[in-house]
Amino acid sequence: MAGNIAPEAAAAVRYTVLKLRLHPTPEQAALFEKTFGCCRDIWNQILSDQRRFYEETGTHFLPTPAKYKKEAPFLKEVDNQALIQEHNKLSQAFRAFFKNPETFGYPHFKRKKDDRDSFTACNHVFESGPTIYLTKKGIRMTKAGLVKARFSRRPRSGWKLKRITVEKTRSGNYYCYILYECRVRQAEPVLP
Repeated sequence: MAGNIAPEAAAAVRYTVLKLRLHPTPEQAALFEKTFGCCRDIWNQILSDQRRFYEETGTHFLPTPAKYKKEAPFLKEVDNQALIQEHNKLSQAFRAFFKNPETFGYPHFKRKKDDRDSFTACNHVFESGPTIYLTKKGIRMTKAGLVKARFSRRPRSGWKLKRITVEKTRSGNYYCYILYECRVRQAEPVLP
């Protein structure tokens, strides 16, 4: 019977995103605003230091966000993962630029009025549990705690939460985009 599916079919990894409307408290909204500003600040500081380092040495180097925490203690007040993700995005922008400079321009400085307010944080699972997870009424985030949310749909069983992106729209609403890793069984034909 050609076309039958083997019982031990291989599982492929796919990704899906769920969008939630967030309803933060005034304190959580203030933390989000501070995180947006810190992410923009760390991007600009790393980019500035990279330019100076390149002019002085002729080599490319991106310092990590940890370098700036002594000079700017306010960076310790926000989620460290958001700062690390800004470093990773800047690294990715430089890789794209070096690979194809005509298509991808040199990374530019971020300005508050031009760029969207957003930050990304990865989920890590420790012995004590994950750093980010959904509850019945919202989403629990590092530093922010439980943020109330409105769900249009829920993740399926077996989906793994990988990272979130929190965004503020021009109208002042907050949204959360949650990236999930999903295992999907692929059908393999059984030969007769």
